[in-house]
Amino acid sequence: MSVSKTTAQQRNFLLLASSIYLVVSIFGFIGSNSTNSSALQLNSYYNAIAAITGFASFVLLRKFNADSKRFTFGLDRFIPLLTLVEGLLIFSVSQNACASSTQLIFSGGSENPVNSDTLIYSIIITIIYFLSYILHLNHVKNLGNSLPLSKILLAKSLIITIFSASITVLFGISIILTQINIFPPIRSYIEPIAIFVLVSIAMKGPMGQIFGSVNQLLLGAPQKEETNAIFAIIASRMAGMSPDSYKVRPTKQGEMLYVNILLSENFADSYPGKVNLLQTIKNTISEDLRDQFPINKVEFSL
Repeated sequence: MSVSKTTAQQRNFLLLASSIYLVVSIFGFIGSNSTNSSALQLNSYYNAIAAITGFASFVLLRKFNADSKRFTFGLDRFIPLLTLVEGLLIFSVSQNACASSTQLIFSGGSENPVNSDTLIYSIIITIIYFLSYILHLNHVKNLGNSLPLSKILLAKSLIITIFSASITVLFGISIILTQINIFPPIRSYIEPIAIFVLVSIAMKGPMGQIFGSVNQLLLGAPQKEETNAIFAIIASRMAGMSPDSYKVRPTKQGEMLYVNILLSENFADSYPGKVNLLQTIKNTISEDLRDQFPINKVEFSL
């Protein structure tokens, strides 16, 4: 599949996914206002953040191929910035939710225990999330599980689906305990405890976004696992040549990977038979990288 076609598919899917997040966010805010559920409200904030950053990414991807002397990697270099902003927003909202939940836990629990309306809203949202996750999964399969942005969207969809499903189950347990009148005081604590525990567990997601984005923005460097994969591919294609005869310098901005292979000054004298094969080696390395980095450029320099 060509890069332009892949980018177009990803852009269109991003618009669809962002629209779903926006609709679910509005529905969730309506539900949280009518039921006073902090869990539904938190879920709605997550969706609103995902929708905003998704629409912003869609606009950037539309201009991905635009020529620019200033932005040599294209507008795709802004993707890590958006990822950073999204991670910071999610982290901020999550910390606020944990603080509010802690306050409720130590002050007698929630004043608005879970009721059937809250459960219905939560079930509807969870079903939408599950269907959305299936769409994300099919999208990644169609693209060959290669583009990082698509995998990020898939992971985000899975996390939100699990969070919503867990909250729904706990809502159901709370209502059952209420109906059979077992542990009446615990009803007021289920929602704040659930929010605190689930958000704390899921905090790894936004933290990974923040550190990964900062790494790209400040260093222009791929993730550690990506760097190891790049070096392994190049080493296999530069077989027979000493690692001291060249230096690999990978740079990554968004989904664009640029690999500069700096050859030593005496490379031509040390490997005269390889000089005429550099173009072939470069094309082969680029092709090997394309499985993991569909948008890449490889260059040799002296």
